[in-house]
Amino acid sequence: MSVNTFSQEKSAQPQVTYQRSQTALSSKVTLGGSIKSEFYKLWTTKLTKITSLLVIIISAGLVGAVAHFSDIAPDASMIVGGWGLSSIFFLVISVGAVTSEYAHNTMRTTALSDPQRLRSLFAKAFAVVVYSFLLASVLTVIMTGTTLLLSKQPVTFTSDDVRPFLTMIGVLVGMSVMGVGLGYIFRSTAGAITAGVVLMQFLGLLTLIPLDFFRKTLNFYLPSNLGQYAIMKISSGEIVDPSVTVPYSQGGAFALFLLYPLFFLVLGIIRFKKSDI
Repeated sequence: MSVNTFSQEKSAQPQVTYQRSQTALSSKVTLGGSIKSEFYKLWTTKLTKITSLLVIIISAGLVGAVAHFSDIAPDASMIVGGWGLSSIFFLVISVGAVTSEYAHNTMRTTALSDPQRLRSLFAKAFAVVVYSFLLASVLTVIMTGTTLLLSKQPVTFTSDDVRPFLTMIGVLVGMSVMGVGLGYIFRSTAGAITAGVVLMQFLGLLTLIPLDFFRKTLNFYLPSNLGQYAIMKISSGEIVDPSVTVPYSQGGAFALFLLYPLFFLVLGIIRFKKSDI
């Protein structure tokens, strides 16, 4: 046997061993197992527990105070009106689910535990979406119950109140998807949360620019305005403002709002797939 042949066989051994280890690892890792692991990590994180408790206490407390001291009979509009504040807490939870792993240097372990990197990302995103849906549903029930208990005025809900509740849950889940995307993009808790807050709360300052595009066109497509119009209660046959022509329905506003979370999620996927951890 020549020296060259021996060296080629020797160099091929590590590659064969690596391929076998990757094959064995791939056969052990399943999507269900990855999702279960992400649920466990999400729920056992202190940030998730504390933020979830805070959003329930603060949101229910504000709604209860308004219902108690208001002379107007409360309806869905009063309960969902504070969705913007609640959305920040959902953003924090979803961002923390991603960036906490970068901060504690466990993201590399998470990625290496699954040979398919995108599967680990999908598992985390799915866990965040399901948790956010459950939290938003519980939050809606608690805020509604607080309103019924503390309101001095009779509370009467109609079929027109169902849609705002369901849309608010959808918007809050959408904010969580956005948070996941921002987390993978910035890989920094402070940076991702700041970007999300600026996007939702301060991007509207662009409408102060004295140009028709910013005041008459962009204004309708800001994420905060899309979410607000999608959630607000509009009774059957009611016209909100005859002087303003909105270029979409409430369902259309909700669909356009979801494009923002999906856009940032796609950017996060590209960053996670192409960049080193």
